[in-house]
Amino acid sequence: MIYAIEVNNFINSNSNELGSTMRMTLANPETSLGFAVISVDGLGPGTGNVTFQDWVTIAGGAYESAHIPKRVINIELRFIPRDPDPITMSKGDTVADVRRRTYWFFPLTKKVRLTFYQRNLDGEISSYYIDGYVTKNEPNVWSKEEGTNIQVTCGDPFFKSTKDVVGNFNQVLSLFAFPFPVDDEWHRERNIKVPFPISEKLKPDKQDIHNESNIETGAIFTIDATGDIVNPMIYSETTRQTLKLKYTIKDGERVVIDTRPGVKTIIKDDGFNTNLIQYLDLDSDFITFIPGSNVIGIHCDNSSGMDNFRMSYRLTPLYGGI
Repeated sequence: MIYAIEVNNFINSNSNELGSTMRMTLANPETSLGFAVISVDGLGPGTGNVTFQDWVTIAGGAYESAHIPKRVINIELRFIPRDPDPITMSKGDTVADVRRRTYWFFPLTKKVRLTFYQRNLDGEISSYYIDGYVTKNEPNVWSKEEGTNIQVTCGDPFFKSTKDVVGNFNQVLSLFAFPFPVDDEWHRERNIKVPFPISEKLKPDKQDIHNESNIETGAIFTIDATGDIVNPMIYSETTRQTLKLKYTIKDGERVVIDTRPGVKTIIKDDGFNTNLIQYLDLDSDFITFIPGSNVIGIHCDNSSGMDNFRMSYRLTPLYGGI
């Protein structure tokens, strides 16, 4: 069940830097800056466009393509005046104050972020956000119960989890600690035993990564070289995709590969964001993650390169609806 909606505006529409924040708690509009949420629609999967090519000689047609259109979210708000609070020293708000506040948090044609908070039956809280542009802010100024209808149009129709899946291919595994005696006179006299830690530094060439999304998505891979890595490759045993660079990553260099839909970039993080897309092997794919388990591996063409291969990943789960 959704219990709160958070609204963020941005510094400007071309920036990813968030500006002001307002949270509207559905069960307690008095603490939500005078906004009572009456209804919200556009949060489900919606409708998709599927194209078929009709067969000429028999009934039916063949599937050609599919497309998910932009998402439109409509929020109906009611304005609630607030009395002055002597404890918090709040001067209170008139209906006009609340109405003008929507012009700040929902500026027409400007970019905003909507984050929806849900509380599950076990009390666990999950949250999902989506970015869009305000295409309607239409208050009914002359109504007895004044409010407004907000419309946010989202070019990217998918909700994103606020909790990313992160990890790396270079780990230290703690195995156990066994109380070996310490061979010195002071410890022997007192019969004190000191735990001797046992661990193993792992350099796995593949890993099972769980995609919590209910749709396919990509990820951001960051490769840090501690020595030369000749022709690095990332592959998926699950989807049979491979991404290979015909390029040698030198000692100390960092390469960032972004396979997310609508992004798909390969850059060298050298302060200039040098584009390396021209080194992408012709038979390569931008790795995607299907919902659930995905086995991802790494490889390179020089034998010492695997010891130099330090890779981390960040995956943001996507959802067709909440």
